Amino acid sequence: ERAGQDRSADTAWKLIQALKDESSLVRGEAATALQAFGAESRLSAVPLAFALTDEDEKVRRQAASALQRLHAFEPEVARALAGALRDPDPYVPMQAALALRNMASASIAALPQLLDLLGDVKDSVRGLSCFALEELCAICPEALAALVRATRDDSESVRATAFRSLGRSGIASPECVESIGDGLNDPAEESRVAASLAFYQLTGETR
Repeated sequence: ERAGQDRSADTAWKLIQALKDESSLVRGEAATALQAFGAESRLSAVPLAFALTDEDEKVRRQAASALQRLHAFEPEVARALAGALRDPDPYVPMQAALALRNMASASIAALPQLLDLLGDVKDSVRGLSCFALEELCAICPEALAALVRATRDDSESVRATAFRSLGRSGIASPECVESIGDGLNDPAEESRVAASLAFYQLTGETR
């Protein structure tokens, strides 16, 4: 059994080295393959985070997808994932946001970046930031307050995402319930629907 573990760790290390290969195809396949190495794949989280800045968008996609499955806990990984929310390729930010949520409380290392991204000019970036902040609400009042503010965003999609995140957070504070209650009268249907569901999730009442 020990010999098998050693071989597995050795293979994982070789794949980590392959993330630096001159071929983007090799780098991308290495990122994908690292998802299958269980405990040893923890060693790959930081190298994969560096791969989020690869010049090739396919490599960045594969690195983000791998990190989404690793449930990493390293602070530098959280910060790299937050930076990837601004990636020009639409797939990378979505996978990065999922990876941050999967990190749960460990994603707090990226809190300053996520709060800053709520002021980004792109609606999609602000929305993904709301999504990523969801898991931090229970341990970080700043995250909760930021989501409450986001329910008043100019973008209806961002407001809807903020309502959904507040509902899933399970935190029925007066501020949350009040902001969600206000959302029941939002001019956008998507936001009203999201607010209605969130209101039910936090209060057990329908409106």
